[in-house]
Amino acid sequence: MSIVRQLLQISWVEAVSERTIAGSKVFDSRMDTLDLMNGAKQPFLIFSIEESSAEKSDHAKGLLGRRPKLTALVQAAVASGCEVKSEDGTIIMPAIGETDSAYEATLNILDRQWRHVLHSFDCPWAAVFRGLIIDIETIKDVRSSDPETGVKSAARFTQLNLDVMPDPAPGDPLPGIIEQGLTLMETDGDPGYASIAYQWRQILAADADWPDWRQVQSALFATRNDMTALGLGPIGSDYLFEFTQALIQVGGDEVVVRDDR
Repeated sequence: MSIVRQLLQISWVEAVSERTIAGSKVFDSRMDTLDLMNGAKQPFLIFSIEESSAEKSDHAKGLLGRRPKLTALVQAAVASGCEVKSEDGTIIMPAIGETDSAYEATLNILDRQWRHVLHSFDCPWAAVFRGLIIDIETIKDVRSSDPETGVKSAARFTQLNLDVMPDPAPGDPLPGIIEQGLTLMETDGDPGYASIAYQWRQILAADADWPDWRQVQSALFATRNDMTALGLGPIGSDYLFEFTQALIQVGGDEVVVRDDR
């Protein structure tokens, strides 16, 4: 998983949680068990990254010289508690029922609310989410229905195709929006977030001391042979052949450089 994908998932959940009629029932990739009474109704939201791709571009940077495109999915639904009898007695199970006008209204309100939250300028998590996205290319809504009967459920899936910023390449300085997201994870109060942020800082800082020529090699996704051909990088004991002398021509002047060791 990339740091950009990680921060997108966390920032969406934290931005939306407690800011819609779903309340705290906002989840990252999976849904925890819903505690419902019989007949009670509970809206909930799930955010996940489903797919990623990276096409070749003359201006792309980041890992492997590509800028990723992500497909995110927002699942909005209304669960209803219903009694299920078993050998152990009667238990309450959450289920997604058939849609009706009330469910439709709930889904429409929920859809408006989570989109509206992402525009908020007083929510630091929403600012991180926006800062990681270069462009939202397409948005597509799909209703949930039983493939056999065609009966529609009180659930809606929204697919967002996102053009996002690339992960920093080895040796690159940490982009400000990623620093902001990691700081929020560290100060949020969730020990799980703090632990994840610590691990990411260790990973991202691993190659911070690379010299300039190594950073150029990384950006070009080049081998040492490539760097030799370009005349970049130091001449050392790991050079591909024994260096004796080189002829440098500048205009009409020539300079001979020799290894006198």
